[in-house]
Formats: sequence, structure tokens, C-alpha cells
Amino acid sequence: YESFFRSLVPDQPVVWTLHDMNPFTGGCHFTDHCERFVNGCGDCPQLPNPAPDDISHRFFEIKRRALADVNLHVVAASRWMLQQAQRSPIFRHARSFHRIPYGLRLDRYRPVDRLRARAELNLPADAFVFSFGAADVNNRRKGAGLLLEALQKVAELDGIRGLVLGGGDLPEVGTPLPPLQSMGFVPEVHRRVLMYSACDAFVLPSTEDNLPLTGLEAMAAGTPIVGFDAGGIPDFTRPGQTGLLAPRGDAGALGEQLKYLYEHRDEAAAMGRRAREVIESEYRDTREAADYIDLYAALLGETTEGVATDGLTDSM
Repeated sequence: YESFFRSLVPDQPVVWTLHDMNPFTGGCHFTDHCERFVNGCGDCPQLPNPAPDDISHRFFEIKRRALADVNLHVVAASRWMLQQAQRSPIFRHARSFHRIPYGLRLDRYRPVDRLRARAELNLPADAFVFSFGAADVNNRRKGAGLLLEALQKVAELDGIRGLVLGGGDLPEVGTPLPPLQSMGFVPEVHRRVLMYSACDAFVLPSTEDNLPLTGLEAMAAGTPIVGFDAGGIPDFTRPGQTGLLAPRGDAGALGEQLKYLYEHRDEAAAMGRRAREVIESEYRDTREAADYIDLYAALLGETTEGVATDGLTDSM
């Protein structure tokens, strides 16, 4: 931090895009809802031996001092991440904050006919299929444990089954669950799109997240979301329009929302169509690129478009 930021030309604009919370905390990438970063960290609950002057507090101070005189402009993909960044003293002297959501290539992320997708994946044509995915399904904040608890609400429903995408294995539980099929880590875009398209719903049980791409990808394939009202998930999961939300961490409510879509499949399909429309209008890769071009041009004095006078813009 110190050597890099000292090496910059004085007043050189710096645009910092946040993908997690590490740039404005004492070291953690996500705080697990800890609020210590608002006051300088220390006594970090993620350290084995927390203390007021522990390494989290020392790193926090290094970051805060290094950025104090930088011509800094902060970008985040979600409203939640942007709000958290504005609360940290590390970014107290940032000149502006901007929301620029991620964008997808919609020629690659597009719906596949559901029956065709199910036939290719050897899934029953008349089943209610949901999916869950994460790079590491055992990452606690991705909510696999809460998902398994939620699935107890739908375990006895006829013709329901789930697909699990990602690395790792779900933990064993001693209660009834719907049939779950592990698809493993799926790096190929076309195969992920096939899986999303085969589903009636995609479940996002994350308790802390920025703007999870799995949700955007599922919506691009015309699949509605069932998730927690947490992090950036509400940015694109709009209740009754593109999916359904449950209070953060309430596994029972999450299960009820999934059950609702099972019982209202025409409504679920309509949400999926609306989800695709939202991706087309708000989450294209070309829109993301244009937002960054506008921001860079504004900072270079070529135009004033996109930079708000109050230091905060919602580039949408």
C-alpha cells in the first residue's frame, strides 16, 4: 500500500473496483456482519488471538494513511457493497463513489428451451427442478447449510429435485431432503447455461455477497431466483417480478418461497421471462463497458457526464 500509492503522480485519478470488502477492512474479505471496520478494526473475531492492536487494526491503519491524499474514486457492483465502502474510514477521503453492476455477454448467456435442456441432462420433463451453485459449496457465507435446512420444507413434495453446481460436497444431514444431484465444477459457459435453463428456480442462500454472478447467469437463462435479502442479491431479485426473497438467514422462509414457486409454476415461468428482460436492460456487458468509459472520460476532464456533484452516482 505505502510504496504503491507513494509512486503515483500527484492527484492522478485512481479508480478502484471492489469485488469484496478487503480494500476497506483490516484484512477480511467479508466481515461476517462484524462492524469493527467502521471504527478501525482490532479485536478481530476472525483471528485466533484477537486484541485491540492486533494485525487487523495495524493493517487498517496502513491502508487509511496510504489513501489519505489519493485522488480516489470507488466503484462497486452492488448497492450493498457501495454502502459498506462508504462507512469505512479508509475511504473517508475518496472523491466519489459509483455503482457499476457487472455485465454479461448475452450472446453466450441466453435461454435454452427447457425441455431440450432437460433431455440433454437426462432430467425428467415434468419435474420441478431447482439448482444451487458456488465455486466452493462449503463456503459458509454461501449458505449451503441454510439451504439444506430450507429444503426440509419441500422434501416431501412429489417430483422435486435439485442440481448442485460447484466444487466440494454438501454436508450429510440426518433429515429427509429432495433428491440432489452433484454436477461438479462447471467451467464451460454453455453447460452452465444448459443447467440454468433446465431449472424452474435458482436458489441463492448467501448471507453475505457482493453481486453473485450465478444469480445473474441464471436470470439470463430465464430462471427466477429464490434467495435471501442479503448483500447485492436484492439488486436483481425483485419480489414477484424476477424471483422471491426471504429474510437473511431465515431458512424456513427460504423453503416456503421455494415451495411457493413449486405450487405456482406458471407464475415462476413468468418471473423467469421477466428476469431475462431485466438482464437485457440492466446487465449487458456493453452497458458495463460504457459506464466505465464515461467515468474514465469524466475523470480526465473530457466530459462531466456520469460524475455526480454529491460524490455519488448510480451509473445505470
